Amino acid sequence: MSTASIKPSFKIKSQASQCPKRLPLSMIAIAWLGGTLATATLAMVGNSLALMMILGSFGASCLLIFAYPASPFAQPRNVIGGHVIATFTGILFMTLFGIHWWSMAMAVGTEPLHSCCCVECRIHPLAPTL
Repeated sequence: MSTASIKPSFKIKSQASQCPKRLPLSMIAIAWLGGTLATATLAMVGNSLALMMILGSFGASCLLIFAYPASPFAQPRNVIGGHVIATFTGILFMTLFGIHWWSMAMAVGTEPLHSCCCVECRIHPLAPTL
């Protein structure tokens, strides 16, 4: 019996949807300007204080805020609240358990349970990357 005659008993259905339409050039320009100015401001403040002020999630947050301002994830309550909750969760785990790979993993895994699962209704998908 050849393998060509064997048919799978199930079919995987695609969940893919159409890509969203491209943003207008004016929105792309605003997103670029907003992201550039926000990043430059934090970089200058960090440089003058000799502190690192840029985080991994900052660029993606800028994209949401400046390119898709109507998105629920880009609203001030979600952006600021989600990052504050993520920061406090990280500090709590660092204080309780120290800086270890497993304590960082637990903090990142715990934060979405608190904010993203609507305990606080401050859903912001990038906050756990703090």
